[in-house]
Amino acid sequence: MKHFELRRAMLAAAAGAVALPRWTSAAAQGHEPAASYPSRPIRWVVPYAPGGATDLIARVIAQHLPEILGQPVIVENRPGAGSALGAEYVARSAPDGYTLLLATIATNAIVPNLQPVRYDPLKDFAPITQIARGPFLVVVNPELPVRTIADLIALAKARPGGLAYGSGGAGSPQHLSVAMFAAAAGVQLNHVPYRGSGPAITDLISGQIQFMFDNTAMQFVQAGRLRAIASTGETRSPIAPEVPTIRESGLPYDFYAWQGLATTGGTPAAIVEKLHAAVIRMLALPEVKAQLGRDGGEVVGTSPQDFAAYIQAEHARMKDAVRISGATST
Repeated sequence: MKHFELRRAMLAAAAGAVALPRWTSAAAQGHEPAASYPSRPIRWVVPYAPGGATDLIARVIAQHLPEILGQPVIVENRPGAGSALGAEYVARSAPDGYTLLLATIATNAIVPNLQPVRYDPLKDFAPITQIARGPFLVVVNPELPVRTIADLIALAKARPGGLAYGSGGAGSPQHLSVAMFAAAAGVQLNHVPYRGSGPAITDLISGQIQFMFDNTAMQFVQAGRLRAIASTGETRSPIAPEVPTIRESGLPYDFYAWQGLATTGGTPAAIVEKLHAAVIRMLALPEVKAQLGRDGGEVVGTSPQDFAAYIQAEHARMKDAVRISGATST
């Protein structure tokens, strides 16, 4: 936790003084007392289609929460508009703790900076905890003559605009992560957006593009079809400890895709704290840690206040990333 506290202090300093969400008492709003909460099933909205890695995070935790809360937690997928539809649904729900959101870097940081949304990512939610975060691996086609991030930067400088990288779409975390890297490294790169990471990885393997920042390519690295040359984390990934971070090359850069739990703004603080305590207990379970860390994810588990500050800092950071990338909604 000392590591996260240092990280949080740095983010807060960069973001400046900001007002955190305020939660009022149950008595003041006429809500159910926290002592009797929950008295009925809880709905957990995932703003993505079922079956993906993000959906899995909610399902892993939701299956254990009834052990503590005493009520079912039902995962409900509401994809659309780049995750904005599900987030809007939660923002407009009753502030009673019975509708939760799997908040992500997209819902609360990228999408509101990329397109008009009908919710305020900083005011319309009550953050509960950051659940996990995961770095990307920098993967290249094995035929590309680079083995380190320094090699990649040197080649990009030698061929301005000549190296093509793929992403899961314009404005996706993969796209923005490379745009931020290019700005930090002072190189020009050619972005090729795809409809999802799968087609991009297929073209990377075939040599149609030269590299990607991605968190789903480890199986292809292990099979020798791609080469991992760096990680975007602050520390090396546990699933690829032999792969250095970009920071180790001397470039002050890191990027994480992250997920957390939030509920509707205005939910009583006592209910937020009850949900927080339950999720923190779940995150400590060895089987939960193992499942969330399967693809290199790092279990976090922060306070509501720390998560609120993190969201605000990431929102500001992604605003800059969208500007740098030139991404627009489609």
